Amino acid sequence: MKTSTSNELEGILSKPNPCKPSANIAVPDDKSQAPSYIKVRLSQIIGLHPCLQSLYEDLDIPKLRFPSKQAKNKEFLSTLVRNPLIVIRDSRLRCIGKVRTYFAAKEVLDPETEIYCIELFNLTETQIMSDFLQEYFFDPALFGYHTTDIKRVAETARRAMALGIWNLPEQPVEVFLSNLYCTGKRGLMPKPKTVSAEVKIDLPETEEIPAVSN
Repeated sequence: MKTSTSNELEGILSKPNPCKPSANIAVPDDKSQAPSYIKVRLSQIIGLHPCLQSLYEDLDIPKLRFPSKQAKNKEFLSTLVRNPLIVIRDSRLRCIGKVRTYFAAKEVLDPETEIYCIELFNLTETQIMSDFLQEYFFDPALFGYHTTDIKRVAETARRAMALGIWNLPEQPVEVFLSNLYCTGKRGLMPKPKTVSAEVKIDLPETEEIPAVSN
């Protein structure tokens, strides 16, 4: 005799796989729904959201280090399953979260590789940019990036503060980041501006030599 629990389990298992890849991803009727876990081909994500692309250009954000070209697809795909990309849709899918992983996936994986993503809905550009900056500034502390990456994070943080799109009250960037990453603040200081000073050399005055008459 089947219990109600076993009947529910059979019902769940008999449902179609919600993560089946499709060339034409249907737009959901209710865009206020909770985030969706979807499976798509990497090529179906056409790039960053335009507001993030502009942010990269405005802040002159350098690309962080990528994994080796020799990385095995199976190992990298398992990382994507544990840390799926975050995407949003206008007419097509665009990446808005796990951006560093997205760039790395494009370097390592074939464009037709099937990957998992989390699709979000109804986000403003302000929310997208704010979430991205939080990810960009804090991920190195969580995942142990290289020290050169942290220096680049510090440079980007200063640019974001100068443009008024990120705030860090009552402490310099290098102090905040050195505490966050447990590293010395000296290496996070801004590069000194090189000013070409005009060097003036005082030459001794020359005396006039009287002409010699024959």
